[in-house]
Amino acid sequence: MGTGAYVVRKGDQPVNPHRPKVYLAGRYDRRDELRAKGNELEKIGYTITARWLSAKEHEMQVLTPIRNSEISAHDLEDIRAADWLVCMSEAGTNEYQRGGRHVEWGYALALDKKCILIGGEENVFHWQHGVEHFKDWAAFIANLPVKVMAKKPTFDEITQDRFGS
Repeated sequence: MGTGAYVVRKGDQPVNPHRPKVYLAGRYDRRDELRAKGNELEKIGYTITARWLSAKEHEMQVLTPIRNSEISAHDLEDIRAADWLVCMSEAGTNEYQRGGRHVEWGYALALDKKCILIGGEENVFHWQHGVEHFKDWAAFIANLPVKVMAKKPTFDEITQDRFGS
């Protein structure tokens, strides 16, 4: 299949010619949950690029315009460094939604990153071609294929795999 890198599992240990890098996006107050999910992914061979998950609590409490600019710049750098963006949706909840994950989602789409949505769709951009949808984290983990593509395939790669041309 094209030039994509793959993770092939042997038993419980992944073999990684290229460790896929994942940016986890979600509501800030779900940070502990997302940190645990990142640890879960790291155990099976993925690299997590989202620095916001490991920032010290006090670093995130004092938010000045300059600090906000630094945080958002780090987030954008981390998305550029990732192969995938995995977004934890808040569809169907009544929680206050600030929306940083929506900006991160759009940025990843613009960079042609592989985008994966966990939970229901919140906006029209969650319906873009190539977006993978999972009802919850368990479904996402259960459906990770034996070969995990590190990058979004091109149309030519998809066509070649399906039609052998």
